[in-house]
Amino acid sequence: MRVAHVPLLLLLCGSTVRAEPKLGVEVITDFPLQIGGQIWAELPWRVRLSMSFGALPDPYLQTIHAVAVSAGAYDQATADLLTEALDRAFTWRLHIGWRPFPHRGAYFEGGFGLLALNSGLALADVIELASGVPAPRARNVGLGFKIDTVVETLGIEVGWMWQPWRGLTLRVSLGFAATVGAQVSIAPNFPALSDRSFVRFAENYVADLIQRYLFIPTVGLAVGWRLF
Repeated sequence: MRVAHVPLLLLLCGSTVRAEPKLGVEVITDFPLQIGGQIWAELPWRVRLSMSFGALPDPYLQTIHAVAVSAGAYDQATADLLTEALDRAFTWRLHIGWRPFPHRGAYFEGGFGLLALNSGLALADVIELASGVPAPRARNVGLGFKIDTVVETLGIEVGWMWQPWRGLTLRVSLGFAATVGAQVSIAPNFPALSDRSFVRFAENYVADLIQRYLFIPTVGLAVGWRLF
């Protein structure tokens, strides 16, 4: 009976062995959320840390809108307004996770992310069409509004990493990013309005749209190099 327990004991010991720390860099795409770069580290006990920076390109954002519009989540006017608020937004993400098997590349992780756009342009007629509320007829209102957006997300991801040659790494993943908060600031690109009620309405309206609809499943692909 003691001999029979030896393989099980070895298996349990092998699953908790302290792994050597690792560090790597990657070029990544998480479709349809971001294209950018990532740095990752694997600590003892195969705990993973990763941090990525990138951008949300227009084709990715249009894919999100195409799916949402075809599913009836919102109309094209709303899609156009969300494009004004998010197109080419900067993306940042910090995840922590675990690779459970010593000799396999499977991992899971989760964490916090941001999408941020500074000095975007929202035209008055785009806001009007989406919200149904007319903009004030101020002088030079056609110059539109400057829009700053910050979106806070929580994300999860599962994936697999290979090291096919020397330090080269390949990774695929499936993930999901859920919006948990949004702050939108809108200012006119013309002499300030005496009545800011439309601006405040537009800020709240866009923030509510983002928090209601921005929930993004992702498919990831990464190519990188393990530094050590």
